Amino acid sequence: MEWKSVTIFISSTFNDMHAERDYLVKNVFPELREWCEEHKIHLQDIDLRWGVTKEESKNAHTVGKCLKNIDKSRPFFLCFLGQRRGWVPDNQEDISEETVNTYPSIRKKAKNKSVTEIEIEHALLKPMYRLVKGNETDCPPVKHALFFFREDNYTNKLNDGQKCIYTNKCEKNPEESDEKLEEFKETIKRKIKKEQIATAKIQEKIDILEEKHNPKTKPVKARINELRKEMKHLTLNSYYGTWDENLTISELAYMEKNEAKGGLKDFKIKNQENDNFKELIIKQLQEEILKAFPENAEVSEAKGLQKEQEQQDNFRELNTQGFIERTGDFDDLNSYIHSDDKRLFILTAKAGLGKTTLIANYITNHLKDNDNLIYRFAGVSDDSSNEYNLWSSILEEAEIEVPPTMEKLEKNKEEIFNELAEKNLIIIIDGINQITNGLAMTDWIDKPLLPNLKLILSFKEDEDTKNKIDNIKNNNEYYFSSEILPLDNDKDKKFKCTDRKKLINKYLENYLKALDEKDINIICESKGTKNPLLLKILLSELRLFGVYEELSKEIKRFGKTPETAFDHVLERLEKDDTINGFVQLLFGLLANVRVGLSTTELKEIISKELKKDENLITDSINLFLRQVKPFMSRREGRIDYFYDSIKIAAKKRYENEEYFNGLVADYFLLKADPEKNYTFTGENSRDFNELPYHLAHSNKIATLEDIFGHYTWIKNNSQLNSIFNTIIDYKYINIENKENYHLN
Repeated sequence: MEWKSVTIFISSTFNDMHAERDYLVKNVFPELREWCEEHKIHLQDIDLRWGVTKEESKNAHTVGKCLKNIDKSRPFFLCFLGQRRGWVPDNQEDISEETVNTYPSIRKKAKNKSVTEIEIEHALLKPMYRLVKGNETDCPPVKHALFFFREDNYTNKLNDGQKCIYTNKCEKNPEESDEKLEEFKETIKRKIKKEQIATAKIQEKIDILEEKHNPKTKPVKARINELRKEMKHLTLNSYYGTWDENLTISELAYMEKNEAKGGLKDFKIKNQENDNFKELIIKQLQEEILKAFPENAEVSEAKGLQKEQEQQDNFRELNTQGFIERTGDFDDLNSYIHSDDKRLFILTAKAGLGKTTLIANYITNHLKDNDNLIYRFAGVSDDSSNEYNLWSSILEEAEIEVPPTMEKLEKNKEEIFNELAEKNLIIIIDGINQITNGLAMTDWIDKPLLPNLKLILSFKEDEDTKNKIDNIKNNNEYYFSSEILPLDNDKDKKFKCTDRKKLINKYLENYLKALDEKDINIICESKGTKNPLLLKILLSELRLFGVYEELSKEIKRFGKTPETAFDHVLERLEKDDTINGFVQLLFGLLANVRVGLSTTELKEIISKELKKDENLITDSINLFLRQVKPFMSRREGRIDYFYDSIKIAAKKRYENEEYFNGLVADYFLLKADPEKNYTFTGENSRDFNELPYHLAHSNKIATLEDIFGHYTWIKNNSQLNSIFNTIIDYKYINIENKENYHLN
C-alpha cells in the first residue's frame, strides 16, 4: 500500500469561529491523523487564522493565497458558516494584480462578496480557471465537501462587542448582510441537494453494471471508474453550541469591549441520532478520504514481524516531514554504504539536533528501494525497546534463526554476522541509547566486519556517552564515526540563520502557512533555535496558535532550550484542560516512571486519583497525548517520552517525586497483591518488577521492607522475573542495619 496525501482546507469567517477551529485542530484532526497514518495517508489541515504574512496582506495577496490554498486542497473542502457574513474585500484595493493575473475573472466573481463566499464559490459553486505559465487550467469543483451551518440559539446572550464579532450587527447595512448570508446558504443547500440527486443516479447506474455484467472485465471496470469520477460527495450538517460566559476566547483578548469574555462549547449535531460533534466530523471525513483513496481502505491487524515493520515504517515516514538537507548531510553515510569499508559506522549527535530525522530521510531518499536494507528506530515500536527483541526482529526479517536468549545471541554473534554478510545486508539501528544497555552494541565489534555487511548505529552524545565516543574516535581500525552539527553552524557568518529559515519555511509550507521576516528573525535571534528539536516544538505549537496579533509575543515564550519550549507546551495543555489537575497528573506520572505506562495503567491510576469516570479519563488521555505524539515513544505497548528534554521539563514543572511514585506504587502493589494479604497472587511480571522501584522513590521504605520480608514475594517474584532481579531489588533497603531482619 502506497502512502497518499490529503490536504483539507478549513473555510469560515475567522473571529466568530475560533472555538470551532480550535476544536478541529486540537480534538478532531489529531485523532483523524492517527487513523490516516494507519491507512498510510498523510493528513494536512489548513487553518489560515494566520499564515498570510503582513507583507502579503499589505500587498493585497490575502484573497489570492486563499484561492491557491483551496486549489492545493482539492478535492477536499471543509466549511463552517455561522451568523456572520465576514470581510468583503474592496474589488480594487484588496485584490492584487498578481491574483488577477492568476485568476483573470476574480474581480468580476468577487464583486460584493465576502472572502468566505469567494472561497465557497471557487471551491464548489463556480470555480474560476487559473493561468499557469500563460495556459488556462480548469479548477474542477471539489468532490468531497462537508458543510456545517451553526444555529443562532446563542446570539441573545452576546454583549454589544460580541454581536459585532458573531453577527452582522456592525456592518454598514446589517439587514442587507443578513439577507445576503441567508441567500448564500440557500444557494449552497440547493447545490448540495442537486449533486446528491445526481450522485444517487450515478450510483444506480453503477449498481446495474455490477449486477448485470462482470465488473472485473476491463470495459465494465473502466466504465464504473468513469462514473465514479463524476460523483460528488457533498454533505450539509446543522449544529449548535452552548454559550458559556465563564469561558475566555484567548484569540479575542486583544480587543477592548469584552469580546473575549464568553464563548461557545459543547457542540452538538442537530437532528441526528448520534449528535456527537467530533465523532460525526471524523466519521464523515474518514468516509470522504476513503472514497478518494479506496485502495487504502483495508487495514488488516498486523501481528509479529509485520506489526513491527509497519510501526517502524510509519515512524520513518512521519519523521521525513520538515527536514531540510544541508550540503554534506549524507556524504559520510553514502561513502560508507558504497565502499568496501568493513568498519562499524557510528553516528552521534547532541540531543535534539535531528539525528533520527536525518536517518529517516536518508533511508527514504537513498535506500528505500534497497531490498537488502533492514532498519530499526529504537524505542518507537513494541519490539524495539529492549536489546533482545530488537535483534530478534532484525534476524527474523533477515530469515535467520533467532537464538532463545540475549546471552546466546551475543555468544553466537560471529556466526550470525556471517549469515547477515552472506545476504549482503545494510542494517541501520537508530537511537541505541533508548534501550537499556543498548550502548553495549558498540562493544560487540572487536574486529572488522565481514565484506558485504554494513552496520550503522546511532546514539545521543552527552556526558554519559562522552567516554565511549572518545574511544570510538580513537579507534579508527574498527569504527567509522560521524556527527551531526547544529543548524547554522557559525563557521561562515555570511549564511547566518540560512538553515533555520529553510526549515521554518519548509515546515510551515506543509500547512500552507508563512511567517513574516520579522517573526523569523525573532526565532533566529535565539541561539537555542540552532537545535532542530526546539524549532520543531515551536513550529508545531505555532500551527495551533490562532492569534495573529500575538504571534511575535508567543514565539518568545518558548525560551532558549527544548526544555523551556516543552514547558510552554505543558502550560498550553493545562489551559486546555477541562478536568482540573488532569494534565499535571498525566505528564507528571510519565515523568516519574522508568519505562512508561500503558493507556490502561494511566487510565486506572488517574481515574482513581481524580475520582472520574474511566471512559472520560481515557478520552482525555488520548486527546492530550495525540497533541504531543511527535515527542512520545512506544515501548512494548507503553507510552513514554521519546526525548529526555520533555521528561526533564515535565519532572521540573510537576516536581513531586514522592507523590507520583506513590500513586504508581499503590497501583502496582494492588496488582501484585490483589487480596491485600501478602499472598502476592498477581500474575503479571511487570507489577512485581516495577513495585520496588516506585516504593523506594516514594519513600515508602517501611512497606518495601515489609514486602521483602515475605517468602511469597521472593517466590512469586523470582518465578515471574528471575532470582537475579529479585536479589537486585534489595539494593533499595539497608539490610546491614536491620538486626532482626528475617523472612516470614
